[in-house]
Amino acid sequence: MPSGRAATWSGRLVLGLLLAVAMTWPMASKFNRSARLNFGDGEFSVWTVTWVAHALTTTPASLFQANIFHPDRDTLAYSEANVVTGALGVPFHLASGGNPYATHNGAILTALVLAFVFAWGCAETLGASSGTAAAFAVAFTYCPYLFARTAHIQLMMTFGLPLAMQAFHRVVERPTWGRGVWLGASLAIQALACAYFGIFAGLTVGLGTLYYGYTRGLWRERGYWIAIGLGAVASVSLVAPFFLPYVRVQKELGFTRLLDDAAMYSADWQAWLASSAWAHRWMLPRLGHWNEVLFPGFLLTALGLTGLVVGLRRTRPAPTRHEASGDRDIPADPAVGVAGRVRQMAGLAASAKASAPKGEPTLPDHATPDSRLPSLVSGAPKADGRLVRRSLGEGGRPMTEGTPLGEARRRETAVFYGLVGLIAFWASFGPKAGLYTVLYKTIPVFTFLRAPGRFGILVVLALGVLALVAVQAWLERRPGRSPWLVGSVLAVLFAAEDATAPIRLEDAAPAPEAHRRLATLPPGAVVELPFWYVRTDFPRHSRYLLLSTYHWHPLVNGYSDHIPQWFRDEVIRISSFPTAESLHIVVDRHQAKYAIFHTRYYDSRSRLRLRERLEQYKDYVRPIIGEGDVWLYEIVGAPR
Repeated sequence: MPSGRAATWSGRLVLGLLLAVAMTWPMASKFNRSARLNFGDGEFSVWTVTWVAHALTTTPASLFQANIFHPDRDTLAYSEANVVTGALGVPFHLASGGNPYATHNGAILTALVLAFVFAWGCAETLGASSGTAAAFAVAFTYCPYLFARTAHIQLMMTFGLPLAMQAFHRVVERPTWGRGVWLGASLAIQALACAYFGIFAGLTVGLGTLYYGYTRGLWRERGYWIAIGLGAVASVSLVAPFFLPYVRVQKELGFTRLLDDAAMYSADWQAWLASSAWAHRWMLPRLGHWNEVLFPGFLLTALGLTGLVVGLRRTRPAPTRHEASGDRDIPADPAVGVAGRVRQMAGLAASAKASAPKGEPTLPDHATPDSRLPSLVSGAPKADGRLVRRSLGEGGRPMTEGTPLGEARRRETAVFYGLVGLIAFWASFGPKAGLYTVLYKTIPVFTFLRAPGRFGILVVLALGVLALVAVQAWLERRPGRSPWLVGSVLAVLFAAEDATAPIRLEDAAPAPEAHRRLATLPPGAVVELPFWYVRTDFPRHSRYLLLSTYHWHPLVNGYSDHIPQWFRDEVIRISSFPTAESLHIVVDRHQAKYAIFHTRYYDSRSRLRLRERLEQYKDYVRPIIGEGDVWLYEIVGAPR
């Protein structure tokens, strides 16, 4: 029989999987044959994840030597590497024999399950009951922000944010070396899953380090700074090997993001009301235009703002570190000394044991009174020596008043997450609002970013925690209410409001015979035609990247966030292939050995000219497959 803890987590994983299947339907029913293939970014996402899974299972050392823009090196660093995403896809890649759609969709569903489970755990660490924690997990994991980005898989990798914040709050409550290292590891996981969210998580933890260091006086404690320092070292150490290729690309090719680029991807006020959820689509015609999709939802916004108001109300002072750990049952008197406190605690335990009613939890006779006393004796002494039981959480566990959602810490939590939400909201408007400009000029990694609107996910996280503040405060005033019932109702309401299913997916066409044949031929670079040369058509090269997952030969073609200058300079000349000039370029510079022609993309006149050029240069370009819509030719040389 599984242990209680294992059964709990197993149940959450199963629930998370069922929810992921329902909220992304019909992805599960088209698991190995569909994706967002209606435009270039969706095809690029499938290729990226499949490349990473392929490299990790064949030659991990060549991970960044992706098969695009041949013969450039470190081409995976031309865009988001999706290292963790590809790793999530590995089991599905192996089980499906390398199917790109199963790899991609498996990674998405796994990420959603992890986001749900980690968000649930984070909320419990903050002090939420299990039921309300589940509601928070639904609201965060399936927010409208997510469903607007199904073509950008890295933006669906949100699971590292609650994981990192849970790790951080554990460090704040009890700084240890192990917790510090795990904080760094969780930040690294998020950074390697999505660089944007990794940076956001790092900034949030950095703000929290200063904030809680001040509010709790932790800045005086050496152990706190050691734990935070170990986290920073662990994070940098884990990320650095994967970040160095980006540094090389930026240095050698001048790849950087200008501040003006960010203006194109900044939010406007309409973005904060735009959503793809069915419950919100009635608003879209009234908005007219929007640059982003950032609406958190009516229920989450209302509960979050309510939590901010409730949390900012003044309460009794927060407990000290000793009080938070339970020692508040015995007043701290310096004159008593350590031995005196031990005797005090022993006397309290003996009194509790003698006077407690039958069934009252007490210390066993052999126990040594120490800091565990308050967790074993869930109460405070009355004048007659009996214990006043504190309110117990689900399963009989004491609800610790010193948790971030407890009454004494509620204001502190509301202020912190209110700041996080406000800063993220402000930064989402980009350079024109001022804050993003300051961040760009003071934080070096911002030169790799260009989409301020993606700060919206932090607003969702902040509103979610503030909503927990509101719900927990309401439950405390109504002790007869079942947290599980309340949480279940909220979870259903969140899921219903944010539902987008059926999500848009396109079925993939069967792999052409030319690409299947190419998989059996000796290694060699490939150029695929038409070689789209108009800038707005560059994303159409992503179809060739996707088809390359059937053979993995290097491609002269490419599509990514960064388009190398040589590609821009040569694209028109290569587009007329085969000609004497284009043959010299693809053979001498790119070492191309094969050419694939997608004739359905040529009009009748262009197709006729193509046949004429193939006949003219038949000594250099020889047919392997010359029938159907997709032709495969071998390039054997260039005219001299």
